[in-house]
Amino acid sequence: MKIDKKTLEAVSALPDAKMWTFLRIAASAAGVSLPEKTPDAEAMKNLRAALSDVGEDDIKRAAQLAAIYKGEKK
Repeated sequence: MKIDKKTLEAVSALPDAKMWTFLRIAASAAGVSLPEKTPDAEAMKNLRAALSDVGEDDIKRAAQLAAIYKGEKK
């Protein structure tokens, strides 16, 4: 799954339940398990704020770290 700033902006605009579903799917693709239950409104607000602060360099670095974690790069 390719994630870029535009995708994060679109995800942030989703209602809480749909945004959480997307985040769970993205996390699962990276090998991370998130709880099924949508977090409370305050937690979702904080997630949206965090997503709005993510830049392209952050996305690239996260992809590099995920690749290292998966053993794809050393």
